[in-house]
Amino acid sequence: MKKLFNLLLIFVALATILGVISISVYSADEAELVISSSTVSPGGVFSVEVSLKSNQTLGVVNFALAYDTDLVSVEEDQCQKYDNTLMNFADDDTIAIVYFSNQYTESEPAEKVIKLCKITFKAKDNLDSGTYKDYITLSGEVDATNLKYDTVHVSFTAPDLNVSKRACGDIYNNKNDGKIDSKDAIYLLQYLAKMVTISDDELYYANTYVGDDNPDGTPKIN
Repeated sequence: MKKLFNLLLIFVALATILGVISISVYSADEAELVISSSTVSPGGVFSVEVSLKSNQTLGVVNFALAYDTDLVSVEEDQCQKYDNTLMNFADDDTIAIVYFSNQYTESEPAEKVIKLCKITFKAKDNLDSGTYKDYITLSGEVDATNLKYDTVHVSFTAPDLNVSKRACGDIYNNKNDGKIDSKDAIYLLQYLAKMVTISDDELYYANTYVGDDNPDGTPKIN
């Protein structure tokens, strides 16, 4: 009888531990709203991709993003929404976004990345060089459910806007001289020949051109 009682106690203890583990798993963030940080020159145009990361199939996700109008403005005609996403520029500083799944059954558990939309901004002309925190924030809460209509908690970390007065084409950026010269051209040729690797920041300044377009509409690269 005593042995049976001890076994019962062990069973209860295990059940309690498993219950605690279960609670801790489901109380954790179940999805993440992701917007990467960006680098831009004053007056420059740049795009950010808005996506969701989740280890379960999301049913509906509804939220609004607010952006700092002292730092950026939205280029609405250059924005793009992806499949199963609605996007509305409701106010001068707010973008409403709704995602809805076209799945009817839960897929295998695995982290999924759902691309929602691409938002194109233009940085203000008078910005000084530096890092501007939280230029995009959430306006209110994220309302999200899975296919079983269970509430899904969505986390979000506001992205940074890095502003640099470094000139377009200044890929080498010799001691922050702010000049475009032969050093930049040689460095770019070395990269194209796969002789050197360049950072994401350098790649940003390499993927640009200076000058008017050619008569046929293709970019003129100087």
